[in-house]
Amino acid sequence: MKRPEAEATLRAVIRKFADPEAAEDFVVRLRWPNGVACPRSECGSFDVARMRRRHKWRCRRCHRQFSVKVNTIFEDSPIGFDKWLPTIWVVSDERNTVSSSELGRSLGVTQKTAWSMLRRLRSAMDTSAFAVEFDARR
Repeated sequence: MKRPEAEATLRAVIRKFADPEAAEDFVVRLRWPNGVACPRSECGSFDVARMRRRHKWRCRRCHRQFSVKVNTIFEDSPIGFDKWLPTIWVVSDERNTVSSSELGRSLGVTQKTAWSMLRRLRSAMDTSAFAVEFDARR
């Protein structure tokens, strides 16, 4: 059973990121605070052009297309940030592990989808380079 104040905060996180575009805007600002840059380590250019699709860019230097999910644990995931951000909050806030069934019910996704999300997050947290700093008040 969760603490009452934690439930209210989870509801606030879900409400804040209910709009997929707002959630993706949050991640773009978090990943690139100084402006969008090419994620390829060899390039890193800030000379990028926004494509017609929202949150898609093309580097003018290396001519590669990319999105905010490239080179992250979210890459190749069809799940939007409106589901990922509350999941990160739940996993980082809980003292005990969260079951995929419970997470699926909370987010409105299937148990299988929740299990896949948890597997990716736990795998990333096992690496020493991974640090989660999530502030829903931003």
